[in-house]
Amino acid sequence: MPKKPSRPCLYAGCTNTVQSGYCQAHAHFYNPPERAIDQRPSAASRGYDRIWQLIRAKVLKDHGIPADQWHKYDIHHEPPYNPQVEPRHTAYKLTPLLRSEHSKVTARRRRQV
Repeated sequence: MPKKPSRPCLYAGCTNTVQSGYCQAHAHFYNPPERAIDQRPSAASRGYDRIWQLIRAKVLKDHGIPADQWHKYDIHHEPPYNPQVEPRHTAYKLTPLLRSEHSKVTARRRRQV
C-alpha cells in the first residue's frame, strides 16, 4: 500500500519533509493538547442512578428507538434538570436526542446562563 506524500514540517520556514507534524529538529515545539479532567461528582450523586436508567430506557422505548441504538442517544430534560428541585425526573419533559445534538443544545444553554 502506498504511503501518503510527505509534507513540510509545521515549523515556519523549515524545509524538512515529514509524514505529519514536526521534523526531528523541531519536535520539541509540539505541545500536545491537555485533556480536561472531569471535576464533577459521580453521575449517581448528580441524580442519574439506577432509577434514572429505568426512566431512560422507558423514554427510549416509548419513542420507538431500537435497543441496539440506545448508546447513541442522551435524554434531554426540559426545563434543565435540577436535582434539588425535582430529583426523580417526573416534572420534566424528557426527549431523546442524538448525543451530538444534545451536546449542542446543552452548550448553547450554558452560554445563555
